[in-house]
Amino acid sequence: MAIRRSTSPFTWLRGFWTQASLVFLILISVVMLAVNNRSGDEIAFEGIREVADEVASPAMQVIDLPLSGLQNAGKWISSYWNSAARLRELEKENRNLRQWEALSHALHGKILRYEELLNMQGETDINVVSARMIAEARGPFVRSGLLRVGRTKGIVVGQAVVNPQGMIGRIVTVGRNSSRVLFLNDLNSRVPVTFEGATSRAIISGNNTRFPELTYVGEGFVPKIGTRISTSGDDGVLPSGLLVGEVIAPKREGGNFQVKLYANLAIVDFVQVLSRPLVITPEQEIAEDNIADTEPESMGQ
Repeated sequence: MAIRRSTSPFTWLRGFWTQASLVFLILISVVMLAVNNRSGDEIAFEGIREVADEVASPAMQVIDLPLSGLQNAGKWISSYWNSAARLRELEKENRNLRQWEALSHALHGKILRYEELLNMQGETDINVVSARMIAEARGPFVRSGLLRVGRTKGIVVGQAVVNPQGMIGRIVTVGRNSSRVLFLNDLNSRVPVTFEGATSRAIISGNNTRFPELTYVGEGFVPKIGTRISTSGDDGVLPSGLLVGEVIAPKREGGNFQVKLYANLAIVDFVQVLSRPLVITPEQEIAEDNIADTEPESMGQ
């Protein structure tokens, strides 16, 4: 006769040892709850917790290793993805710069051929003197700095001072081994400029703020916001074409347009002084010739 086995889900509870173990675990749970509710036995129960934590700690570390590995792998993949995206962006910028470089070389060669055909007399050679800017705490100007070069290096008043970003000012005082630079945003600074894509002229005037103003703008000309500005060279001292900044909106309605300088005048370290031979007017040449002619006569007497 076949023995019929029970299919009840609680069949495993019928064994003696199983029932005894279950009763034992229930008693331990009741004791632990009672101890936890008594404030006087908290220290003893804390010891039991510490032992349990020490026993479980190795197992938790083993379980945590794969999780930490997954987190580190996620960070590495994210970093790699960002680096790859940045690399693609830099490669795109590099291709654009190479195109502009090729175009600039082509335009430069075309300009040289035009000047040769028209027998144009271009700009004279510009001499460059590199120097270090020294912060000036006290001086006759609000926005100025000192250079460690002077007359011994060929520095004269009026020469332009630039850094890799653009023009920062001009020489106003020269000593034997030092010279003073007046920044473009100083109240006493006045520099003739021109606008990109236009023939109109203006004067960039300092106002002791970060953004100097455009004054004496050509009649009927309204500069557009963002238009680049460079030196015009109309004063016969500054070279033409030195980048200065770009046009921004007036500070107040009806006021003068302002200029956002390309050079950061708050942080100026190494600069270059640009010089070219001064333009001598015919009247000055005649005066010099007369002086030269009178000198031999006076010597003969």
